[in-house]
Amino acid sequence: MSKFAIIGDIHSSKKDLQAVLQHVRKVDPQAEIVGTGDIFECTISKKKLPLPEPLPYEDVYKTKQSFEQLLTFPTVYGNQEERILLVGEGEDEWPKWMRRLPEVYPLSPDAAIIHGHQWEWGGTPWALQNYTMQARLTFYGHSHTSLINRQPVQFGYPYDVSTGEHLINVGSVVSNREWVLYDEEAGHVLFMKA
Repeated sequence: MSKFAIIGDIHSSKKDLQAVLQHVRKVDPQAEIVGTGDIFECTISKKKLPLPEPLPYEDVYKTKQSFEQLLTFPTVYGNQEERILLVGEGEDEWPKWMRRLPEVYPLSPDAAIIHGHQWEWGGTPWALQNYTMQARLTFYGHSHTSLINRQPVQFGYPYDVSTGEHLINVGSVVSNREWVLYDEEAGHVLFMKA
C-alpha cells in the first residue's frame, strides 16, 4: 500500500511549487508525488484562438530551468499543456515531454488522476456540471478549488474514502499552495495547504 501526494495547477509558479514540495517532504517524505496537469502556464489566452499561424514555443509558455528542475514527478496533461501544443511550434524539449503525458494516470486499481478540463463546466458560479469517474477514487484539478464530492473541504481533516466512489479536487499549487495526501492503506485523503 502506498501514499500519494497529489498536486496540480502549478501554472509555472516556481515559488509555489517549491513551497508545496517542501511541505510534502515535511509531512510525508515517502509519499509518491503525482500531478493533475497544468504544470506550465500558456501565455496565449484561449480567447485569442485560433491563431493565424503557430508561434515559437518560447513565446507560448512560461518556464525557467530552475522551475524545470523541480518537475521530477509523473503527471497527466491539462488544458494549459493542450493549448501550448496547439499554438506552438519548434523543437523544444518540454513540448516533446507534454506530448507523452497521459490523459489519465492510474494510481492503483481503485484510484486514478485526470485533469478535469475534459468534463463539462459552466453555470453561475462556474462549476463542474458533468463528469465521468475514472476509478472509484478520481482525483482531478482544473478549477483551483479543493473539493470532495463537489463539496468544500476542511484542511488537515482525514476524509474516509475506503468505500464508495469519491470525486476529489486537489486544489491548486499556484496562489493557494494546496495539495492532497492520499493514504491508500488507511483509506483516507487529507487536504493540505503549504
